[in-house]
Amino acid sequence: MDKDLTTEFSAQENSKEFKIEIDDNSIQLIQSFRAKGKLGAKGTAAAITIAIGAVTLNMLFFIAALLGAAFAEDGKGWLSVVLVLLTGIIISFICVRKGYGYVFIKGAEILYGALATLMKQICTFIIDKTAEELHKQKKGDLFLKGSNGLYRVLDGKLTQLPTIAKKILWFMLKRVPFVKFIDGEVTSVILAGQKEKAATLLYTRTDSYIKKNIFEANNLQWLWWMIPLNILLQALFVYLKL
Repeated sequence: MDKDLTTEFSAQENSKEFKIEIDDNSIQLIQSFRAKGKLGAKGTAAAITIAIGAVTLNMLFFIAALLGAAFAEDGKGWLSVVLVLLTGIIISFICVRKGYGYVFIKGAEILYGALATLMKQICTFIIDKTAEELHKQKKGDLFLKGSNGLYRVLDGKLTQLPTIAKKILWFMLKRVPFVKFIDGEVTSVILAGQKEKAATLLYTRTDSYIKKNIFEANNLQWLWWMIPLNILLQALFVYLKL
């Protein structure tokens, strides 16, 4: 990748060129993440650790259910074996998925600083596009109906951005309620002709939302109810010998 990570693109129905520039420090951080595979390696390690714990726990219950059914004089317990197996598979899958998601978001939080400049420029682009639609009185345009519209406009236009950075960028953008932010105060500022102020306001709200609703909300508290639920269900199936 060239050191000068600059991409120019034109939005749909908009001939105005929009330039994205990322400073050298941000580029080096992104390259470091891509080269060392920090997100993938850590995510895989965490997923494997959680998976081993979940699989081991459920395997013990499966063996107990299997032995109970095999030595049951009345021939009962095989339904419990099936239920224990299915429950173990489902809970193990959930643990792996959520465990990887936790580490991925932690990595995204570290890399987010390198994407700050890019995020600001995307907010500026959104404001420019919104101003055009408001001017044409087409506020109901598909672009404003969700982040998927933003994705369709920008996808393929940031080809020079490393894959991991794009993955993190879209992960966050798809969760930001831009329509909600734009409606109200931001729209009023745009109509007042203060697009720069509107872009700053939109970025501030976006940045705050990402930090509070994505980064701060990312935790492993679900393990405190997932593990007891797992043990309770499996122990119940083994005990009942269905």
